[in-house]
Amino acid sequence: MKIVAAGVGLALALAGGLGARVAPLVVVEARGSHGLQIDAPRVVDRVEGSGAAIEAFRFGVAEAPAEAGPALASVRIESAGSLVGSFSAAIPQLRRGAMIEIPADAAIPADLEGRLTARLLINDQDGESLFEGRYTLGYPRYETSGPPRRVIAGAPVRDDFESQVIDEERWRIWRSDPSRLQIEQKEGRLWIRIRGDADYNGLVSRLDIPGRDVVGVCRMGIESAPRALHAGILHLCGSGLWSPDHWFEIRLRDHEGKFAAAVADAAVPPRFRGGYRGPYELPNPAGEGYVVKVVCEGATNLCTGFAQVHGEWWQIGDPVEVPARRSRLEIKTAGSDEKGDGSSIWFDDCRLYQRPETHYVSVVLVRPSGGGPGARGGGADAVAGAGEGKDCFDARNGMVPACDFTVELYASDGKTLVDRTTTGTAFGYAMLKLDKAPWDLYPAAAVVRVKLNGLQVGPDHRIEQRGVEGLYPDDVYTIEVE
Repeated sequence: MKIVAAGVGLALALAGGLGARVAPLVVVEARGSHGLQIDAPRVVDRVEGSGAAIEAFRFGVAEAPAEAGPALASVRIESAGSLVGSFSAAIPQLRRGAMIEIPADAAIPADLEGRLTARLLINDQDGESLFEGRYTLGYPRYETSGPPRRVIAGAPVRDDFESQVIDEERWRIWRSDPSRLQIEQKEGRLWIRIRGDADYNGLVSRLDIPGRDVVGVCRMGIESAPRALHAGILHLCGSGLWSPDHWFEIRLRDHEGKFAAAVADAAVPPRFRGGYRGPYELPNPAGEGYVVKVVCEGATNLCTGFAQVHGEWWQIGDPVEVPARRSRLEIKTAGSDEKGDGSSIWFDDCRLYQRPETHYVSVVLVRPSGGGPGARGGGADAVAGAGEGKDCFDARNGMVPACDFTVELYASDGKTLVDRTTTGTAFGYAMLKLDKAPWDLYPAAAVVRVKLNGLQVGPDHRIEQRGVEGLYPDDVYTIEVE
């Protein structure tokens, strides 16, 4: 049974016309009074060459008060808070089991694509509110607004040092020689100034990563008095619960401002101590700084140091086997000074993350209700709680029974494919490899695309990179689909 206003026969004819599709609306909130309950919200629309057009809204009357009489139903469509259109229909009488259809004529051009909100109001003939509901829909179908939401960070240790104070929830300050040490954070860098003989002084990360399949990176520089022998140190520590303090580090020393000498060092059992450690002369004034990284392979526990020179990675010494159960980042200095004039060492954009060759990026597709977008086959084949049946719709609102999405990861140019995978057997989960990524450092900027039956649904989902924020191996992101 349809209840419609008089004089809308043309609108109803369009709603059932060629190319029209019917798709569910997502319920955000619904409040009824006097026993009125509304269910089965639907939108009738069609896809046109320049965009989409909404032709009607349909709502089921699940329960109605016995004394209900005539009423007025209206829908207000909004995009980002701006009005797209407002439509209404007279209801001769509210009855249980009826279907309310509100004709509409709302074009959705490309510049309005994204999440839309539909607000339903039902008032009785005296203007008293009987029902208020808010629903969302999107064009193309399965739309989302904004970037993917990161729910798990693959780089628990990361700092760009842009704040005015050291983040002591992230770092423990290590002062072995407080009378000869000044450590502060300013101008977007961590500064350590030391004079005289000194033991280790600097910062120790409070968080760590299990195992030894990691990459540690910092930009660092050093300027020393002529006879100062202090070093700027990027140190990968192994200490932790039930883990030995087997460590690997890269040390930089300033040679009269002309270049930096780089040396690798390690504390390991005697049988692992072989191999060349340096020094290596890194061109350019040492104070200009270098990007330095330590890469450890979990399968072998081999750790290798690198420094970036003129856009190329110079390996610092031979790989060293450094077995440990934990990996922690330390940035610090140590050394001596014959005259007491001292050295200034700085660090910037430090991070510790999982090795990309063995860790994926996860993208999880979720519905607003929290469930997955569906399971292969739906019905009896669906895992309880994993999906919501087989009500999936493609970009033209055609029903897709399998809900088998494809998720693709691209470089920031949107053209260079890093990896793609399908989600049908994993109920909305996509795990994307990074071994073919065109970059060699993280974080990175990237684009995620979601497709259904070969057609992209929703916009490009951009992951931006700024400082130490961006895409990392072992990140987990969610994208909400409708």
